[in-house]
Amino acid sequence: MKISVVVPTIRENSTLRFLNEWNEIFEKFGYFDETLTSALDVGYWLRIKDKTKWTFFDIVVSNYGAEETADSVKNRDKYIKNADLIRRKYLNKFEFAIYKLVKFLANFYRKY
Repeated sequence: MKISVVVPTIRENSTLRFLNEWNEIFEKFGYFDETLTSALDVGYWLRIKDKTKWTFFDIVVSNYGAEETADSVKNRDKYIKNADLIRRKYLNKFEFAIYKLVKFLANFYRKY
């Protein structure tokens, strides 16, 4: 099953096609794990990553911002801990090692 990320355009049916593709994905693989308190999206993407094929578009389709009072900002440490537990569950040892290396390098270079 090949899944393509469809960026909705002005055309009337493109949004409907996008939603239909997501409905097919949810029907086949289930929904988000609502037992998680955060990082539900990370868990979902990693759960379906080896069972689907995605097309990467190198464009920004949305921006996200959060106020300091938002739960995602106030509970950032909890989110990071949950996301790491999820990554450990769904990534193989090699993928997890690469993730940790990239995370280390990003934190290292962020200091400079």
